[in-house]
Amino acid sequence: MQGPMLSSGEQTSALLQLIGKGTHISHAEIARRLKVGEDELSDILVALSDVGFEFDHHPHTGLQLLAVPDRVTPDAISNSLHTEKIGARIHYSESCESTNSLAIELASHGEPDGALVVAEHQRKGRGRFARRWESSRFCSILATLVLTPFAPSLRPLVVLAAALSVVEGLRDFGIDSHIRWPNDVVVRGKKICGILAEGGQDYLVCGFGVNVNQRSFPHTLSDSSTSIAMQQKRPCERPALLSRILQHFEEQYDGLRRGDLQDILDEIRGVSCVLGKRVRLLVGPVVVDGDVVDFDDSGSLLLRQDSGRVLQILPQEASLLCNSMKEGRK
Repeated sequence: MQGPMLSSGEQTSALLQLIGKGTHISHAEIARRLKVGEDELSDILVALSDVGFEFDHHPHTGLQLLAVPDRVTPDAISNSLHTEKIGARIHYSESCESTNSLAIELASHGEPDGALVVAEHQRKGRGRFARRWESSRFCSILATLVLTPFAPSLRPLVVLAAALSVVEGLRDFGIDSHIRWPNDVVVRGKKICGILAEGGQDYLVCGFGVNVNQRSFPHTLSDSSTSIAMQQKRPCERPALLSRILQHFEEQYDGLRRGDLQDILDEIRGVSCVLGKRVRLLVGPVVVDGDVVDFDDSGSLLLRQDSGRVLQILPQEASLLCNSMKEGRK
């Protein structure tokens, strides 16, 4: 029997109210009150365990709730956040369609520079080219920054700066990761973070989703995705990690606005997993092969084809075809 989805789990909510932290109650009594079978109750408990709830199952006294997953609330983030503008205003939602959509709405009504939108769950999370972004409740960092006023020419560089900030934040927590141009962060070739930037007339919203405490992924994603918990075999405190990422981003973004492009590009080159590699790109409807030789001041990728011709590939037009990277030709 398939367990219920947490997003629509009236039974899940009733269960958590029934076994308030510190209370023991038998499985049979829980099943009776929820009007479910014991197999269905087991499915509910497994689903809750997968998103960070911890239970004690005692043969005599019954079930006890030991711990609940952390929340990325404004207070939890601010406790360890040391920035001037980034995250000075935080909008928190238990569930929303997407943090980017909410940030766009706020930005269009004058939300100030550096405002942060964060959620525990997205009902319609999305990535580039309207791809769906899957996220488990209480497991990910789902956040979007409002940047205004904004120079559109900086958009590709902001995405790379955000990716660099995630790499630096993960490093603070013992995870070695790399940027996979144009908008992913990977660990040992598996995606741990995706970034999506969308702009209005005078603002940009920059969203990032980081896989933190997932213990597994659906089979369609298991070969290509990973999380901090899967890498370190233990959960990670999401608010503290988000605070570190935001602090690094403020440093990088301030540098971009000052014009310190070369320093930032040098850092990006140092953590790129595509630089010096032979790759296959989908540019619009066309597949292009070549060796990645550099990134230019616009954030574009410079690709040398076998003919010797060097192409400037704009990030908003291209996708890296995964599993295509090989050592570049000498």
